[in-house]
Amino acid sequence: RKQMNHFIDPKCKDQPLTSKDQELDLLGFQKSAWGLARSIKALEVEESKCIGVLGELGSGKTSFLNFLRDQFDDEKAIVLSLDAWLCAQEGRFLSSFITTLFTDLEKNPRELKKDRFKSFIRKSVGTGFRQNQFEEEKSLLRKHLLAQESYIICFVDNLDKLEHGDARRIICLLKEVLDLPKMIFVLAFDPNFVATAYNQFDPISGEYFLDGVI
Repeated sequence: RKQMNHFIDPKCKDQPLTSKDQELDLLGFQKSAWGLARSIKALEVEESKCIGVLGELGSGKTSFLNFLRDQFDDEKAIVLSLDAWLCAQEGRFLSSFITTLFTDLEKNPRELKKDRFKSFIRKSVGTGFRQNQFEEEKSLLRKHLLAQESYIICFVDNLDKLEHGDARRIICLLKEVLDLPKMIFVLAFDPNFVATAYNQFDPISGEYFLDGVI
């Protein structure tokens, strides 16, 4: 987990920083992002990985994600960027989230059997599998992903701006459906918000749930 500290400086612009704003990076986000990117690239990804960028609203999580994303321009990375809050504004949150993911995937020329990947996610979300078919399809997809050199890194921002039910659904989707080889998720959110969102639907402590995801 990467914990962000809250910081306000009236001289800084009131927008997330990008790689073009190095002179405004007073907290050294870019240097920290470079270090985290090196650690991520060194991971063994036979199983999915989930990394949390944690902090209160306004603490700079989006700026940090912007700096981190720029570190993944290598030949092996398939980079996906999802703004959970924008997906929620379009109404049907989960379907909008999946559509956005597919759109980013199609823009990427890297090697990947996209049709099989997309079909698996659609059926998983829509409960379109027959009994035992889910595990069979997932096993086939796992074999394909393990055989390819590329890996998918998916940045998900603004989970803490969602309705509690939507936040819980998207985390469960990542944990239960997209738990696949060669997939790395970087989630930016306020841990207190997400823990509260989970507590509303399950008596188990939200903090324990987050520990099992990240």
